[in-house]
Amino acid sequence: MDMIESIQYQAGLIATGCWQKTSRVKLYEELGWESLSSRRSSRRLIAYHKIHSNNAPAYLSEYVLTEPPPSNCSDRYKRTFFPDCFSNWQTLDPDLKSLDPSKFKSSVIKSSRPSKKYCFNVSDRYGLKLLTCLRVEHSDLRAHRFSKNFNC
Repeated sequence: MDMIESIQYQAGLIATGCWQKTSRVKLYEELGWESLSSRRSSRRLIAYHKIHSNNAPAYLSEYVLTEPPPSNCSDRYKRTFFPDCFSNWQTLDPDLKSLDPSKFKSSVIKSSRPSKKYCFNVSDRYGLKLLTCLRVEHSDLRAHRFSKNFNC
């Protein structure tokens, strides 16, 4: 999973022209991308909501947990689909749980995906790269270079 996440990070660096060691969180917020781990967890919740609201095949609904897994079960089991979704499901707002699947999906994705930053109608690719580097605090400005120990 970390290797795939690093590929997405490298793609973000290439797309923006930022330097290596740019903050992953700031880069993803700038691009409007969500991390792959948060994408997986939100998609799991969406699938679990479909199963829970009987919009999935009926044989899946028999596996939905009604109580938390026992404390003596392994961590590997707790990270599987139904126990993990059950624990995340318990933390959701009851109003959110009662939404129909399409509204639930849009609200979960909206809460996990950052909005893309406004680019002030700049159409120059080099200008966009400079703007992005300024926003993620990894530009050629002396203060940014000093904070990253890139002093010349």
